[in-house]
Amino acid sequence: MLDLQQCDVLSLFLYRFALDRDDDIVNLEQDVLDLQNFPERLEVSYEAEWRSYVRRALFKLSSDEQYQLEDKLTVLLAGNNPHFNQLLNILKTAIAVNNSTQVTVLNSPLKNYVQQLLKL
Repeated sequence: MLDLQQCDVLSLFLYRFALDRDDDIVNLEQDVLDLQNFPERLEVSYEAEWRSYVRRALFKLSSDEQYQLEDKLTVLLAGNNPHFNQLLNILKTAIAVNNSTQVTVLNSPLKNYVQQLLKL
């Protein structure tokens, strides 16, 4: 059984992408694209959201769906999905930015204003 608490963010993303459904409320592609401008979201919210999503989705899978998931994961790991590869590269860049000691998040005036409102 997959231990989601021990999964790194790249593994979580692999499962989250493979389990994504068209009728999901959350748009995974848009979330990853947003990381280009807001890489801090990865650590602040996305990682926990993906962990929760994957846990629920795996619990609901039938035996046939589990085999289909294995096939999807194999294709993704082989690098045969250009869309996945594009989003994975964005994710890796966000991880590098978040782990860098030379990059600092600059708050916009709007973000500062919202943070001040939240303190009230």
